Amino acid sequence: RQPDEPTAGLPAIASAAPWIAALYSLGVVLMLVRLYLAGVSAGKLIRIATIQKDERLDQIIQSITRQWNMRIAPVVAVTQAIVVPHVVGLVRPVILLPSSAMTGLTADELTLILAHEIAHLRRFDLWASMVQRFAEAVLFFNPAVWLLSRRVSEFREYSCDDLVCQKAAITQKNVRV
Repeated sequence: RQPDEPTAGLPAIASAAPWIAALYSLGVVLMLVRLYLAGVSAGKLIRIATIQKDERLDQIIQSITRQWNMRIAPVVAVTQAIVVPHVVGLVRPVILLPSSAMTGLTADELTLILAHEIAHLRRFDLWASMVQRFAEAVLFFNPAVWLLSRRVSEFREYSCDDLVCQKAAITQKNVRV
């Protein structure tokens, strides 16, 4: 080959390509292992949590799911292993509450928290988050993906808060009329 050919620099890149591919593959595998371990951790949280059979709690859940035209009401469980409420489980979602939520909150506060968590289910946020995590795994090397991912997660939380506030405002308006 002549040095002025466009492929003149390819031998150096070609010799590095297997190493680049190996490092990329290792990064993807590590990110997928991280995702798997997060799923295992969520499963452990569900196993150690205590399912709540509280009549008041069931009424709140049924009221919210009926108001939002949801066919299935999630199960609520309490555990000391968490500090903030969240939903886990793609197929059979469970709302996990910290133990302090059952004693330290008023009925209205508990209703708003449960509504926020149910909003995640209504918006299919768990599935969207799973797709987001797979994108992070495949594009782990790109800092813009990490920044965008963080912003999308924040937006997801704000959207659920907005949905709950809208429903609360409508409910308050109907009560006053």
